[in-house]
Amino acid sequence: MSRVRRDIEAMADLLLGAAPAPQRDHVVALIDGNLPSRGDGWRAAAAQALAGGKPTTFMQSRFGELDLLTLHAQQAQGATLASMVEHAAAGHQWIVSTGSSVDGRMLTGVDEITLLTGVDEAAVVAGYSLLKRLLMERPGALPRVSLILAGTAATDAGHRFVRTARAKLGVEPAIIGCLPEPDSGHHAWHRVALPEGGMCTVLASLVAAANARAAAVSHPPQVAPVVEASEPPAVNPAYVAVEPVGTPEPVMPAAPVPPPVTVKQTPPLPPGLTPLGVTCPDAPGAVFATDEQGLLHVVATAALMADLVAAVSWAARHSAMLPGTGAVFGHILVGDVAAAAALHGGPWPVHLVIDGPQGPVVLPSQDAALSRSPSSSTVPGWSPPAN
Repeated sequence: MSRVRRDIEAMADLLLGAAPAPQRDHVVALIDGNLPSRGDGWRAAAAQALAGGKPTTFMQSRFGELDLLTLHAQQAQGATLASMVEHAAAGHQWIVSTGSSVDGRMLTGVDEITLLTGVDEAAVVAGYSLLKRLLMERPGALPRVSLILAGTAATDAGHRFVRTARAKLGVEPAIIGCLPEPDSGHHAWHRVALPEGGMCTVLASLVAAANARAAAVSHPPQVAPVVEASEPPAVNPAYVAVEPVGTPEPVMPAAPVPPPVTVKQTPPLPPGLTPLGVTCPDAPGAVFATDEQGLLHVVATAALMADLVAAVSWAARHSAMLPGTGAVFGHILVGDVAAAAALHGGPWPVHLVIDGPQGPVVLPSQDAALSRSPSSSTVPGWSPPAN
């Protein structure tokens, strides 16, 4: 960049202000405590309280499908969760109702855990016990913890809950608000297929997509400058040779030009993996491999996160025809340290790819061994196998 252009851009920043940085997607896990009555109306009311006027999608599992309710934004269309995420604007908020049967490892990578609970003594004790278990089971740094009180207009029970959690658990939940009554309105729900693995896969997909979108915004691809073609030099007529007029030579038809051969670029594999000649029909960008123990792995770049999710689910469904014990281990490849840091803490290990003397080299992830990576043996992408 020339000095003049740099000075012009600096002056523009002073006059107009720098462009605001795009916001990262926000993933919230809404957990049921003991509620005064049936939870559907309480969950919908809690989602509206959590939305706070921001573009938000609330989702819950009903009758084996995924129901979505869009708040403060245009309803995104699509037949799958992946297409809904793809068409949502950056900075979208995703609220996932996990119910009360939730495992702490499901919550890896979420930005916020919200407990929706009643305020009687039994509900407060049960809610505290549930939160304690989830925080102990969940690996990594603690996310923001918040609290919504159902069936009351007073926050007294919430303040007692906050004091106990601060003293015993080392966290201080933020009280979002009180819900005196459940929501009884009729909303425009959008229904899509529930991914295999249920709400655990939904949370894993949203966390991975949020990290990938944030990394893509932070490190946009560099576009080469467009070089305008110069005008052809003028030709002096005095130096133009004139061919004698005569019978033209017959023109032979040109030989057909063969179409260019497209070579599929296969991503490099982490050390210890051997490629497997298997391709997922729904995820051609994902590469299957096996390790020394014969376990099955799936590798994809961060740009093909949707292929990785689809390939892990596909392999789990067809485990009887694939090598291994039924567990499927996912791996994400990134090209720079900043992208690796942005994706760290997600459902799969992240490997940095560097340029080596013989070509791209994949560095090992922080996991001690490949077989210690999150697996789909019970739920796709999460539960690690026993030692």
